[in-house]
Amino acid sequence: TVRFRGSRVTTYDQSDDQILLEESIIRHDVGGRRRRGRTTERTLTVKRMSHGNLGLVILRITYTMVAVLMVGFLFVFCSEIVVFLFTNFLAHKDASVIGTLLSLPLFLHAMGSIMAFGTAFIYDSWHGHQLMASMMRIDRVVSEWITFAVFLGVPGLTIGVTTTWRNDDWWEISAKVWMVNVFLYFVSFCGVIFRREMEACFAVVAVHESRV
Repeated sequence: TVRFRGSRVTTYDQSDDQILLEESIIRHDVGGRRRRGRTTERTLTVKRMSHGNLGLVILRITYTMVAVLMVGFLFVFCSEIVVFLFTNFLAHKDASVIGTLLSLPLFLHAMGSIMAFGTAFIYDSWHGHQLMASMMRIDRVVSEWITFAVFLGVPGLTIGVTTTWRNDDWWEISAKVWMVNVFLYFVSFCGVIFRREMEACFAVVAVHESRV
């Protein structure tokens, strides 16, 4: 919110545009020469300004494709664990079957939670990581630079270094660094969401205890 010459402007950032709410106070002189007064009038103006361009769209598409690839690897990994549990359940007929059967709900719940976080991560990547920036309480420009460094900056630097050293496995090394960076960013994304959820739960409990 910005105040300027009697006006108050509030900005709401979205993925590709901004919404500006401008509240102005206009004063009018009324009455004749003997009896003069002044009235005030409040006006509210809503403006929508677009700040998206072709380069930003290309960046968002690149971020989203890399996020989809990383979440796809996670899905394959989780599916392999579940398939391994089912094959272990069918192969053994001793007491270990009970342990395998009881662990299935836990693994299925964990897989569903990871896929839910992965879907939110993909959606947030397409919209410029607004959720990540708002929960970490950092500026959007800083968030964009961090995202660029994770998704393109460090992998591009790795490609440049490995090709300069004439390494035969430059693409394999760069791809591993790429996926590790995005995975660590995804872990931090999940950690921030989990932290905010815990803070919200504790805040609800504190309000409930204060009313008791």
